[in-house]
Amino acid sequence: NEEAGFLPKRTRYYQSMIDLNSLDKGDDYVKLNKSVVVFICTFDPFPRNRRKMYTFTNLCHEQDRLELGDETIKIFLNTKGKVGEVNEDIGKFLAYVEGKSAEGEFTKNVAYRVDKLKRHDETRLEYMTLMMEINEQRRDAYNMGRNEGRNEGRNDAKFEFAHSLVEKEGWSLDKTFDFLAFSPEDRVLFSKQLQ
Repeated sequence: NEEAGFLPKRTRYYQSMIDLNSLDKGDDYVKLNKSVVVFICTFDPFPRNRRKMYTFTNLCHEQDRLELGDETIKIFLNTKGKVGEVNEDIGKFLAYVEGKSAEGEFTKNVAYRVDKLKRHDETRLEYMTLMMEINEQRRDAYNMGRNEGRNEGRNDAKFEFAHSLVEKEGWSLDKTFDFLAFSPEDRVLFSKQLQ
């Protein structure tokens, strides 16, 4: 689905990694366990639907309700969702992700563990190192793209996604620019498009 942008293929990638890591060399595929990939989104990955939760399984196109039965599930939790019901624990967790105080046993447990990890020096160092690595990879990918020349189609897709974040999700320009690693030139160009 084009509205979800890059997320569907990321679920496919993570699903593949889970499967590869769950089998030892020479193991039969029947040993694959049931797996669930969960994305916690602070934006609606499918904006026209505004659901709190989207659950995907592999279904047959020609026969209603016929599932493939490969035991793979992809779930998108949407903190901005307004449509649909989720259980009480998930609802409280989504509110916590949105910045509200932790309520409910599950969410309080998550908040406690997050706080504990933040205060643990070694974990904090690992987290900072991971974030530095992610930022370095972003910069490398961006620089590689710049060195190969600007791709107008790439910019169009990036700008379209940025428009969605700003106009539909209410993100500020600065937050959008940082999230999408906009260059100074792209920031100016995008700002002019909004006028």
